[in-house]
Amino acid sequence: MFNTCSLRYTYIINPKAGSILWIDDVSVTQTTGIEQLLEDENSLSIFPNPSNGVFSINQQANFNKPQTIEIYNLLGDKIYTSTTNKTKVNNINISDSPKGIYFVKLIDGEKTSTKKIIVQ
Repeated sequence: MFNTCSLRYTYIINPKAGSILWIDDVSVTQTTGIEQLLEDENSLSIFPNPSNGVFSINQQANFNKPQTIEIYNLLGDKIYTSTTNKTKVNNINISDSPKGIYFVKLIDGEKTSTKKIIVQ
């Protein structure tokens, strides 16, 4: 999961006059970045975005079981939830919610997709 860079060093240390301490085969691993585990970015789209609070969620993949759609505000409060009936397009209306940024979460058993929606 992590991108790493490994280096090998050999150190010669002289702690006291006349004695030599050899350290060989030291391996240092440094994290150079985090590899992103990407879901299929095209599997879920929200349009229009930004919207007035009425928008559609389009799912590209075929799902064999019902899914749950949850919408959260920036404070993490759940403001909307529904269960889909295996449809590819779901129309959502949160126009009664204040303007702002919301997160749409699609839950399909063990897989979760989250997208951002802006309500103006």
